[in-house]
Amino acid sequence: MLQKNKMRFKLLILMGVFLLGINLVIANPFYYKLDLNYEDGEVEIVGIEVEFLDEGEKYDGEYLLQVFEDDKVLEEINFDFPLESLYEEIDEDGRIIDGGLKILNQTKFELFIPYYEKADKIIIYDSDNSELILVSLGSFVKKISGESDSENGIIKEKESKDVKKKSLLLIFIVVLVVFIFLAMVLFKKRRKNVK
Repeated sequence: MLQKNKMRFKLLILMGVFLLGINLVIANPFYYKLDLNYEDGEVEIVGIEVEFLDEGEKYDGEYLLQVFEDDKVLEEINFDFPLESLYEEIDEDGRIIDGGLKILNQTKFELFIPYYEKADKIIIYDSDNSELILVSLGSFVKKISGESDSENGIIKEKESKDVKKKSLLLIFIVVLVVFIFLAMVLFKKRRKNVK
């Protein structure tokens, strides 16, 4: 009776690992990476790519970014530009002689937002809810699938082979873990039967 309970427990663990692995593979691991420039209150998107990430970042702030499909909001993210920088001045002897907080008037910033296949535009608003930037994603989605080229110069094509390789690597790792676990369970079972 004890042997059957142990075997059922191991089988439940195996099924849990398998379901977790499937969930990792099925989850959308793709994100838009927006390269943003900020200078004296002016915001500019200088590049957009689609990247494979395990998990996106969490943001908070006064600026609002919205991703749309037609006129339906798919995603809303509040963010701020990193305009504060800590600095230290060191003398020849390695002692700190000065330091503090420096407020920047320009910065570059990467923003990761979930990828939506049917998204058609991104809008960025300032703290007063005034529209700063509107970027059409229609040509970008087509470019990823290889159907047409970009209409605006800020969008870069990410090679789909790299993304496929990363997805296949993740699937391979999950299958390998499940296989190792099964081998361990069967080996222990066989060892106990021999005794």
